[in-house]
Amino acid sequence: MPSDDQREVTEYIIQALVEGHSRDEIVRNVAQRYDFNLRQAEGLVLRVETVYDRDITARRSPMYFWISLLTLMGGAALMIFPTLEILRPLWSSLAAGQTWEQASSAAREVLFTNIPLLLLGLGLVIAGIRTLRRSTWRFHRK
Repeated sequence: MPSDDQREVTEYIIQALVEGHSRDEIVRNVAQRYDFNLRQAEGLVLRVETVYDRDITARRSPMYFWISLLTLMGGAALMIFPTLEILRPLWSSLAAGQTWEQASSAAREVLFTNIPLLLLGLGLVIAGIRTLRRSTWRFHRK
């Protein structure tokens, strides 16, 4: 079986288990949908259930959604506040009548001190988006 098909079958089984379908129903659907015999489908469902047990349990938990939402919001805050801190000296210097070169030197100093926060915020935003996509399985029905 090609890896794309195997990934699709695995994701289908995980989604069905998360949604609470019975194992027998999933086995029948996998056998019909992907042209397996019942024994192969049952073995595949059991293997996926065993290998991805933690992921299935986490997706069933409503806390997974809230933690991912907080991760996304925290990452956004870690990107917004340093950005405002970088722009504040730039705006005030330009408002005071300084040239762009003079104003950007002050903003550059603040930028270099805030790069770790910006990178951490970006990482948290990416992680939050990925986990939100996984936790909102209800909206990914086929």
